[in-house]
Amino acid sequence: MPRTPLHRRLGRALLGVAAALGALTLVGALLWSQAPEWGIPYARYTNDEGSRCRTTWTGHVCSPLTMAEVDARTGVTFPDGTSIQSSELVQTHDWELRVRLVLPPETDDLEERLEERFGPCRKNQPSPLPPEWEDRCVRTHDAVRVEGQLPPTAWRVAGGRPPDAEQLTLDIDLSSR
Repeated sequence: MPRTPLHRRLGRALLGVAAALGALTLVGALLWSQAPEWGIPYARYTNDEGSRCRTTWTGHVCSPLTMAEVDARTGVTFPDGTSIQSSELVQTHDWELRVRLVLPPETDDLEERLEERFGPCRKNQPSPLPPEWEDRCVRTHDAVRVEGQLPPTAWRVAGGRPPDAEQLTLDIDLSSR
């Protein structure tokens, strides 16, 4: 029986290798699309609020956050025109939100909503904002009790205005306990 020519054997071998690589690529793509749900580290996805996230060995990190995410996590609806300077959500068995917002000059009843959610301003609290800023105020969970217990969420909401600026800046730190 005569042997098949080399070029035909080589063509079939290359076709087999290409089919195997194609199948591996397809299976890999399908597996990678499910990676965030399975908790495979470093898989990227977009969460329900539209923020870009990636899984880690112990949970996930989302950054930058969308305003919808900030509103949902803080429990405060910020006015239109609010911009996010920096933001990050780290979630393991607990979660921590760090965000810095710049609000438009007209903020309507935002002060009342912040007081309702985070308590009154305390002028003598440490603040992450520069000391030369005006109208500095810090709201913390320190003096808050819920039925005699600490609240389930810890917070520090610092606000102030840069010199010669009308816009209020809020530096928000929230974390679960």
